[in-house]
Amino acid sequence: MKFDVLGRIGNMRLPDGRTALLFSIYEAVSNAIQAIEERFGRAEFSKRGVIGILVQTNADKTLKYLAISDNGIGLNDTHLRSFETCDTRQKYAIGGKGVGRLIWDKVFRTINVRSTYETGLHGYEQVSFRFDPSIDDSLVGLVKGKGVADQTGTQIMLSDLKGEQNAAIGPSSLSKYICHHFFPYFIAGSMPQLNVAFGRRDLDIGAYLSSKVEKKTEEEIDVQVASVGKIRISHVYVDKAISQELSNSILLTAQGRVVQSIEIEKKFALRSLENGRAYVCVVNGDFLDAKVDQERTGFKALESEIEAIKECALDAAERFLEAHIKSIRRTQKRHVIEILEEHPQLAISVKDVDSYVVGLSPSMSEEDIGKTLFTLLYRHERKLRHQIEAVSNDGAESDEKARRDRIEDLVAKVSDDAKRRLAEYTIKRHQIVQLARSLLRYSDEEKKTYHWDATRTDLSHG
Repeated sequence: MKFDVLGRIGNMRLPDGRTALLFSIYEAVSNAIQAIEERFGRAEFSKRGVIGILVQTNADKTLKYLAISDNGIGLNDTHLRSFETCDTRQKYAIGGKGVGRLIWDKVFRTINVRSTYETGLHGYEQVSFRFDPSIDDSLVGLVKGKGVADQTGTQIMLSDLKGEQNAAIGPSSLSKYICHHFFPYFIAGSMPQLNVAFGRRDLDIGAYLSSKVEKKTEEEIDVQVASVGKIRISHVYVDKAISQELSNSILLTAQGRVVQSIEIEKKFALRSLENGRAYVCVVNGDFLDAKVDQERTGFKALESEIEAIKECALDAAERFLEAHIKSIRRTQKRHVIEILEEHPQLAISVKDVDSYVVGLSPSMSEEDIGKTLFTLLYRHERKLRHQIEAVSNDGAESDEKARRDRIEDLVAKVSDDAKRRLAEYTIKRHQIVQLARSLLRYSDEEKKTYHWDATRTDLSHG
C-alpha cells in the first residue's frame, strides 16, 4: 500500500484559521516537553527545562513567523529518523502520536529546524534542515556540523503562513490559550519554564499562573464502568482573568493537555463564588490517555464511557462545592417562602419547602423559581379540569361507588384550591388597603379623598 502524505494531512480533523495555528504551537510545545524530560529525567525536567515561544508579526499585524525553542535532548540520529517518519510509534508510551509535524505543514509553507545534541561524553553535533513532508526526502538541505554544549536543544521556525489559514492572534489571547491547553501540566508542577515573547512583550507563563491558581485538593474515583477504571480529579480555584475556557469548567485531559471543556457555571451558580474566583475540575486518568485521538480534540471511546466519566466529575464537583451550594440553597429557600407568602395558590406544588428546594437547580434565580411554580399551578389546574370533564361524561355503566369516590376527591381538591385563592385574594385586598391609606395621607384634593375612601369602603365590605 502506498502512502499519500498530503492526503493524510488533508484528512486530519483540524479546523482552519486560529485553531489550526494554535495547535501548531501546542504540538511544538508538547514535543519540547517530551525532549526536556528525556534529557533531564522526570525528577528534574520541570526544574531545569526551558521552552521559549517567539512570535513576530508584519507591519499589518499578520503573522510573520513563530519560533519554538527548548533545551531538550535534541534530534540525535534516533530522533531524526523518527522525525521524518509519519505516524511513528516511538513516543506512544509517553503520549506521542507522530503527527505534530503534519499539523505544522497544514498551516505553514516553510518549516525550518535546527537542533544540537550530545554525541558522547564531551561531543556535540548540530543538524539543520527545512522540513517538507510532501516529498520522499523530507529533510531538505540537511546539514550536520559541530555543536556547542550550551546550545543543546531544538529550535523550530514556522513561517510563510498559508493564505487560507491566516488568523489574527494577540499576545494576551495567545498566553490565555496556552494556559488553558497545558493547564494540567501547570497544576501538577510538571511544566518546564515557558516564556512567550510577542514583540516587546515577554511573559513567564508559569510565574503568571502561580499567582492566579490555587490547587485545593485531589481525589481518585473508581468509575463504575469496567473499561474505564479509576480517574484522578483535581479541584482548583483560578483567577477569572486567566482564560474564559478555564472559568467554572470540568476539563477532560489526556497526556497533560486539555481535550474537552465542559461549562458548569450555570449548573452550580458559580458566578457567585464567595472567594471571587472561578472553579476548575481537572480530570485525568490512564483511560483518557489511551483513548485520546491523534489531534487531541476528542476521545476514541464509547459515548457511555465518556458520559460515565463526566457524571463522576460532576458528582465530585458538587461534593467539593457543597458549602457554596448550601449557601445558594438558603437563598433559594428564602425566595420560595416569599413567593408562597404572596401567592398561596402556588403551594399546591410544594408539600415541603426544604424538599422542594433540594430539587431545584442551584442556578435558578427568584424569577426562575416563580415561573416554575406558576407553570406547575397551570398544569395542576389543567389536569383537574380534564378530570372534572371526564367524571361528568361518565356513562351509567360506570361503577357508581368508584364514581362517587372520584367526585368527592375532586370536590376536596377544588375546595383546597379555592381556599388558597381566597388567601391570595385576602393578601391582595390588604395591599390595596395599604395603598389607599398611603394616598389618603398625602392627598389634599377632596375628589381624590372621596375616591380612595370609597374604594376602601367597598373592599372592607367585600
